[in-house]
Amino acid sequence: MQDAEDAAHEAMKTLWGVFSSVDNPHAYTRRAARRVLYRDHGKVKRERETMLRAAASGRPPVADPFDADAQSVVTMLQSLPQSQREVIALAMDGHEPTEIAVILNQNPATVRSNLRHARQKLARMITQHHVAATGKETSHGP
Repeated sequence: MQDAEDAAHEAMKTLWGVFSSVDNPHAYTRRAARRVLYRDHGKVKRERETMLRAAASGRPPVADPFDADAQSVVTMLQSLPQSQREVIALAMDGHEPTEIAVILNQNPATVRSNLRHARQKLARMITQHHVAATGKETSHGP
């Protein structure tokens, strides 16, 4: 659901920039959202394959050790409690909370709670990282 919301948001932003030249905004937005979803799912698949290759070779999972953003993400993920890290990793692999609950032998409500807390904590850390890097806070509303 979150991927779909993100894709719809990005498609609407794209439409905003070209609205006057679009004959059918509904169709344009639907196609744009599909392109965003396919692009993002392709990125996730490529990143997963890179991580698997890195793990198999014994190298750290970050392709470029000087890539500050990648290092920041790894650090943020490592700072999560183990239970939250596990559910985030499985969710990133495409598992639904009910599947994760079976895999980890946990209550589905516990899995959803861990996912929610992990996402909230990561969102706070990303915001803090952005503020530290740019010196300004972002606004996601009016």
